[in-house]
Amino acid sequence: MRNLQFMLIPFIILGLFFSSCSNDDDNNSNVDRIVGSWEISDLKLNGSSIYDVVILLPEGCFLKSKVHFFNDYTLKANPFMLDEQGNCVEGPEQSGTWSKSGNTYTYQIGEGTTDSQTVTFVGDNTFYYSFTNESNEYQVYLSRM
Repeated sequence: MRNLQFMLIPFIILGLFFSSCSNDDDNNSNVDRIVGSWEISDLKLNGSSIYDVVILLPEGCFLKSKVHFFNDYTLKANPFMLDEQGNCVEGPEQSGTWSKSGNTYTYQIGEGTTDSQTVTFVGDNTFYYSFTNESNEYQVYLSRM
């Protein structure tokens, strides 16, 4: 499960990993439907939800992370992680940028590397992205806050 935590953190930042203004929502002036505040709402392994189990584990702390995408193509991530005592705490806010090509969103946090995810929207308030690890397929769902 520890491997899962370290593998998901960069992906979570996308979602690894939003703050929308009500004015933007009311007049549809957002540059993209991803603009807004998002939190992880489900985690699936090979099509079955494991969110309720993982969130109870210390390693599941990362599922509390939030991401805020802004109209100016910047983002803020509020990651959660375990501290030295094993408590789930909010880490320092991280800033970055994002861009889009088709359904693929590319993002960079701080001076870190650039990463991309292809997302699928389910209505206006949920999207997910998938990745494979050791022949297992994971889907991370994010819902608008």
